[in-house]
Amino acid sequence: MVRHVSAPMLVISILWLSTVIWPPNVTAHWPFVSALQASAFCAAITAVFAVGLFRSALRAFLFALIAVVLVAAVPRIPALFVSDATADSVRVLALNTYLGQADDHAIAERVKELKPDVLILSETNPDEVEQVASETTMVPTNTAEPGKGGADAVAILLRQGSDFGAHQDLGLTRFQNPMVTRPVLTPGGKPLHVVGAHLVAPIGNDRPEWDQELKNIAEWTDGKKATGTSGVIVAGDFNATRSHPRFRDINLKDCTGHMAHTPTWPTVMPVLRLDHIMTTGTCHGAGTVRVAGTDHRGVWADITA
Repeated sequence: MVRHVSAPMLVISILWLSTVIWPPNVTAHWPFVSALQASAFCAAITAVFAVGLFRSALRAFLFALIAVVLVAAVPRIPALFVSDATADSVRVLALNTYLGQADDHAIAERVKELKPDVLILSETNPDEVEQVASETTMVPTNTAEPGKGGADAVAILLRQGSDFGAHQDLGLTRFQNPMVTRPVLTPGGKPLHVVGAHLVAPIGNDRPEWDQELKNIAEWTDGKKATGTSGVIVAGDFNATRSHPRFRDINLKDCTGHMAHTPTWPTVMPVLRLDHIMTTGTCHGAGTVRVAGTDHRGVWADITA
């Protein structure tokens, strides 16, 4: 009887797991696919449970317990590296402030601790940007525009005296999509573009737009890489994980500072890595930070263009 249950369970879990390689051009409009991809780790646990169930219920639960521990622990194992950031490296900190509800003082404290060159706040608002700027001397480069739902705003703030400038909005996403550029600093060097990103969530009618926004970012970064005339850093809330094929199409290094992609959402017991710092350059030290009032953990990284 147990084997009759385990066989179809294994087939379903393998089919579920296979969604991570389904072609996005075909599945962009399909309901539930993005959710199945994001939760593919659950499919892996179910498959292990089903394999154990072929022998006994006890073995199935033992196998599943081991799988759960591995899934929970491995993404949180620190990477074995020695930070080799140089004077030319840039430290970026990105945080979704959950519709501006994050504790502004706590954000400022994290900024003072990490001393980023570039701070990217998404789902923020003008009051929050002003408060953080006043407590940290960080300099806003654009006006936060929350929009009707309060989620549209993405603001970039720079360390006082920073070499970055030339702000513009790329328009690759529905939400604000600001970019700042550091000019060439050394002979043989090249400009560095730092882009703030916040993509719509792949829910309901926004699924096709989410897919298109990921595609837009991939095409824009591919264009920059093809010319080889500038470095690129894209940071923020992508509402996507590496389980999503369209996210993997963004051919950049994902700076995490960990063996795997440490989850950032939800903040209390995170299970998904939705927030990323990606670059054409070299990743050095990196990590996550927790700020009260938001459902995301922030991400930071040291990068050499």
